Amino acid sequence: MSDGVRSYNVGLMLLAAVLATAPVHVQIVTDGSVGPKVSLSGPHVEIGADLGTRSGDNLFHSFEKFGIATGQTATFTGPGTVKNVIGRVTGGEISTIDGTLASRIGQADLYFLNPAGVVFGPNAQLDLPGSLHVSTAHELRFADGTRFSAVDQAGSGLTVAPPEAFGFLERTPGRIAVNGSRLTFNPGRTLSLVGGDVELAGGNIAVAGGSPAGSSDPGGVLNAVSVTSPGEFRVSDGAVTAPRLGSVRLAGQQITTSGNGGGTVRIRAGALTIANSAIDGDNTGDNAGDRSGVGGIDVTAGQLAFDNSRISTEARNAGSGGAVTIRSDTMAVRNTATAGAPDRRGIHSDTRSTANAGTVNVQAGNLTLSGSGAVITSDALAGSTGKAGSVNVQAGSLFVTGDAATMPSGTGPFPTAISSDALAGSSGTGGTITIKAGIVDVRSGGGIHTDTWGSGDAGTINVQADTLNVIAGGRTTTEISSTARPGSTAGSGAVTVVARDMLVRDGGGVRSDIRSTALPGPVGTVNVSADRLFIIGDNRPGTGISTDAINGRSTRNAGNITVVARELEVRSRGDIRSVARGGGNAGEVYVKADRLILSRDRGFTTGIQSDADLTFDVPRQKPTGAAGNVTVEARDLQIYDARIHSDTLGHGPAGTVTVRADTLLISGAGSPISPASRAKPATVRPPLPET
Repeated sequence: MSDGVRSYNVGLMLLAAVLATAPVHVQIVTDGSVGPKVSLSGPHVEIGADLGTRSGDNLFHSFEKFGIATGQTATFTGPGTVKNVIGRVTGGEISTIDGTLASRIGQADLYFLNPAGVVFGPNAQLDLPGSLHVSTAHELRFADGTRFSAVDQAGSGLTVAPPEAFGFLERTPGRIAVNGSRLTFNPGRTLSLVGGDVELAGGNIAVAGGSPAGSSDPGGVLNAVSVTSPGEFRVSDGAVTAPRLGSVRLAGQQITTSGNGGGTVRIRAGALTIANSAIDGDNTGDNAGDRSGVGGIDVTAGQLAFDNSRISTEARNAGSGGAVTIRSDTMAVRNTATAGAPDRRGIHSDTRSTANAGTVNVQAGNLTLSGSGAVITSDALAGSTGKAGSVNVQAGSLFVTGDAATMPSGTGPFPTAISSDALAGSSGTGGTITIKAGIVDVRSGGGIHTDTWGSGDAGTINVQADTLNVIAGGRTTTEISSTARPGSTAGSGAVTVVARDMLVRDGGGVRSDIRSTALPGPVGTVNVSADRLFIIGDNRPGTGISTDAINGRSTRNAGNITVVARELEVRSRGDIRSVARGGGNAGEVYVKADRLILSRDRGFTTGIQSDADLTFDVPRQKPTGAAGNVTVEARDLQIYDARIHSDTLGHGPAGTVTVRADTLLISGAGSPISPASRAKPATVRPPLPET
């Protein structure tokens, strides 16, 4: 347990002790505006319909003050035909609820309005048949335009129309706090917390019954909304119309809205902090979890700090997972959990069943992922047969920075990444990753990947950026990649990158690899288009753009590579390569540039190549596959002790090397443009200018 959570718990225990020893004072007093003026006290308080006024389906109450002490129960009663119980507090005193708030009125929803503030204590409980909408707004607005105001009784009216929205005026609304409370509400119902600042700390908000997998009970809806300017919150769909939003803070909080069809969570804030908390809206039944208005987690915040926490919409039965949608001006996802932490922290929409996972959609001005296991992902988990979902990220700038230690794994721990994987023991496919951003910076163990460790194929990746950096540094794996991992029985997907300025450096890579031995499944290609592309190895192996079939026991082919750039430089052990190390063939490599510079230093190979190379996992085995064709076209080609080649070190033939250039400069020893084969010679076409 972190120090932050421990301090919250200590504070909550002290608060509970104080409340438990305090005498039960008169805490509920009506104000006489819609019924008689009375004071109510005792351990069991009944708030009857005769204390308010009924208007059609609505039952109105008005209180001077309203609170429920520890051990106390306050119960609304009335005719079972009432659909909406509406209560306001006009006296300017905060409502503290540390007992049980109950209703015995049919299936009625309860609307509770107190602009001064509402605090739920650690002993607070709900016993309500319908939904609960709690707000520190100034008025409740109805479909016919009527207002029921807590600050302007003279301007208020009673109506038969249904409630529509909480209205906020120029006055500063009070805060809503849920301090260590365990609040449960019925399946299919809604809990709304709509106020000024909203804080949920150290407690549990959940649909009653726990919604186990296979449950037919529908999920619930939670609205957590902060409004600090004139505007309104619409109850039916969570829409907010206000120029300024306030703060929502979750600390050590568990929220579970899971159920058949998936649960729904809506959060709207100017500043949102989610720390050491979990928000789960899983689909436990067989209804679709991504249908309109039902199932999914939807977050809008000006600034979002997401620390050591989880957002999840799993498909746990025959129904698909709900979508995760996050919109933020500035969003930071951080995780400092130790390796092997049992909870799947990060932002997830996964499947552990026969159904497909949901999609993950993130829109941000500035988005950063950092630490160990800070992920935005949709995965097919162990035992699932459904597909992983798509992950879509649109940002002004995107920074993915790992901890330089965590390596990809089919079971965990997981590196910091944007991903859509098919994990070990799954049979569904990975999803598609689409990223559009002004700046994409991936470094120090961070990644963008769709991998498979199971029997389903890896997904595809599409990245579009003005500036793209992939920089490893240290002993890390930093990649944009689609990979069929060892132990999988499937294929890799295509990787497509479009950028204006692109840098791959110091062990960074853009690749689609086959590391499994199985024959089924596609072979991914890599396609890169850039205005300026620099591949600088800093003498680190594996720096560059590649497609590899590197398992010596495999007969799988490597994929083809296409690179098109106006200006392209490959230096210091960087390369563009396709390699096959078993019985399969290397892929074809096509490179086109206006200006192309290949430069080597310190004796390490730098260049453009397609090779059938020696394997490391089967001793003394030579490759039997063929190397692929290599085609290079450039207006200005400069080669400094580097190579363009198609080689085989086994029994298969080398490919054809074709180079066309308007101007060609070669400096250094050796044969910079060559095929090489121990089986039979291959054709070399000398540099020729294009006509």
